[in-house]
This record gives sequence, structure tokens and C-alpha cells, in this order.
Amino acid sequence: MLAYVVEAYERGASDDVVFIPVSIAYDQIQDVRAHVAEASGKGKQNEGARWLFRQLSKDLTDSYGKIYVRFGAPIRLGEFLTTVGESEDADDPRSTVVPKLAFEVSTRINEVTPITPISLVTMVLLGQGGSAMTFADIQSALQPIAEFIDRRSLPTTEPIHFDSEDQIRASLNQLITHKVVEEFPGVDEPIFSIAHEQHLAASYYRNTIIHFFVTTAITELAILNVRDDPNAAHSVFDKALELRDLLKFEFFFPATDAFLGDVRHELLRHNDEWRSLLVAGDIDTLLSSFEPALAPLALRPFIESYRVVAEVIERNAYVSTLDEKTIKKDAMSLGGQYLRQGDIVGPESVSNPLFDTAIALTKYLGLLDPCATSIDDRQTHAARLRTLVDQLAQLANR
Repeated sequence: MLAYVVEAYERGASDDVVFIPVSIAYDQIQDVRAHVAEASGKGKQNEGARWLFRQLSKDLTDSYGKIYVRFGAPIRLGEFLTTVGESEDADDPRSTVVPKLAFEVSTRINEVTPITPISLVTMVLLGQGGSAMTFADIQSALQPIAEFIDRRSLPTTEPIHFDSEDQIRASLNQLITHKVVEEFPGVDEPIFSIAHEQHLAASYYRNTIIHFFVTTAITELAILNVRDDPNAAHSVFDKALELRDLLKFEFFFPATDAFLGDVRHELLRHNDEWRSLLVAGDIDTLLSSFEPALAPLALRPFIESYRVVAEVIERNAYVSTLDEKTIKKDAMSLGGQYLRQGDIVGPESVSNPLFDTAIALTKYLGLLDPCATSIDDRQTHAARLRTLVDQLAQLANR
């Protein structure tokens, strides 16, 4: 659709076009269970008259909280084309105009998408995998995240103050009502966890806000990746770029120079002695400045999912041509096995959307091509992801 608008503008159908980025956020996502069914491979539910009646009845009886509408900074198409170069032809499939425009619109939507207390509670609970947390544990995990949000003046639906119990209890109660979270009475006090088979549902809430934490998370992983590097103060940026490239199908990243500037700012924000600490090889002291550790909360589901697909391909390293449907089917089986063995933290890592992205990444890296070098490349890719999974566990346990 953007291509049609740009083409019409370039033909002179309008003097100017203004795009208004709009973010729509929800306390509770109404049709999340249908999305979860598709993501877990159960197929899409038939949406006939009976389904419509049930849906309307449910809408009238269930409470899903508030809807939040936010508007991003407008984009004037004329000014935008001048910036990216008017010489490009939007009709040309090789043109970068439309992808850059789509990126800019999406980025501005992300910038104004408000953080909800519910999304933060689900993010913390998902970080535990299948384990439960006491109320005090949840509050302790949320408080530094609230401070992170406050320091950066990130958009929120309401002031986030997790030093008070009310906000957390209200979020938990809403999630319990809709059976996303379950409460177990316990002996001394109640404990809370993501309900059975609801990890994918909870991940929808977390994923609406995760972009605010990704650069910090990448910086943490990049630091850990240069532990034994004598040139760590320089290499940390190379590692950050490698991680950005690995995750480029999941998140919207700025151009290289801007991204590196963001990483540098993260290092400085957390510790103004970051360079001397890296030169001295004092990785642990630098990492201790990153509190809370966001990489396990923000990146682990994606890295775990990528690892599963990479290992499916590695197991077929000597097969010249791999069928994508077979890869996904095998990934579901292997991921399910790893989940039951405790080699994967969260069930949301075993899902069609993440496997689709993981397969897209392997195609981008040329790992599905029937070429002589693909055998070593497939094994190297899988080994790299295993290392990242181990490093995320280190960050989670420090």
C-alpha cells in the first residue's frame, strides 16, 4: 500500500502526503488465544456465524481494560523523499524508498507505544520459564525495570511505581481473570506463574514493549562476548553489530552509525569508565553496572528458537537441499524435546512465528543453499547460537 501511495505522489496525484504513525495498545489483547493457536501450529479457527456469535457474546461480558491510542511524529512524504534521494523509482522493486519509509513509520510507532504494567509483569514472569514467583520476587524484579523506564522517560500508560503493591496486584488480577497467569496458594504465601500453555499468550503482551530494551540487551551480550578479547574496547562494537545482524528480522534497528552511537551511549550511561574496564578485561565489573540484566528477558526466546532451527539444519548438514516445511516440523519436535529436557527456558521459544523468522535468517545467511561451503557454515551457525544461549544463562544467573 505504501508503494501505491508513493507512486501516486511521484505521478503528481497530490501536492504532498503526510503519514501519521498511530500506536494502539491494549491492557488485554482480546483475540490473543486465536493467535496463540496459530503460533503453536494448531491452525486458524473457522470464523463462521457461530464463531461470530460466541465472539460478540464474549465481548459483551468480558472486560479487557483500556485501549491507548498514541500518535507519532508525522512524516511528510516530500521531505522524506528528498532525504533518501528522489532519484529512486518507487516502482522499481530494487528501490529502497518504500522499505525505508515503512521502517521510519514503524520506528515512530514503536517510539510512542506506551508501556503497560501488565506487559512488564508478563515479561518478568516469562523470564522464569515454567517456574513460579512470590509476590515479593515479582516486585523485586520489577522495581529496577521501573527505574530504567523512569530514567529514560519512556512512554507509559500510567506512572509506573512498583514500590507500591497496588499496581502489581491489579496487573496480576487481570491476568489471572483471563487465565494467562495462575495463582497457587502455597504454604506460607501465594506464588504466581504463567498458566499452562499460556506462555505464547503472555509473550504477546511482552512483545509490544520489548523494543525499548533491545539495544541495552544487545550491549550486555556484546560485553560478555569480548571477555577474553585483548582489543575488547573496539571489538564490543563489532559484536554488537553481529548481534544486530542476527536479530534484524525481529526488530527495527537504526542505520549502522546511529546504532553504534546508541551502543556507545548505553555503555556510557551504565558506567562512564566502560572503556578502561574493557581495556583491563574487567568484564564482570562492567556487567554489574547493567542492572537489571535485560538480555535474558528480551532476547532469550528469539535466540533459543534460532538455536533449535540451526540444530535441525546442522543435523542435516550433508543434505544439499532442505525443505522449509520439513525444517519447521522437525524444529517443533526438537524444540518440544528441549523444552521437556529443560534445555529451553520458555515454551514461547517453540512457536511458528519464531521458527519462520529463524528460517528466514538461515536463508539470508545462505545456509539453505546447496553449496559446498554450507556444511561448515551450518555447523558454525549452530555452534554460535549454542554459545549465545549459554551466555544468556550466565547473564540470567549472575
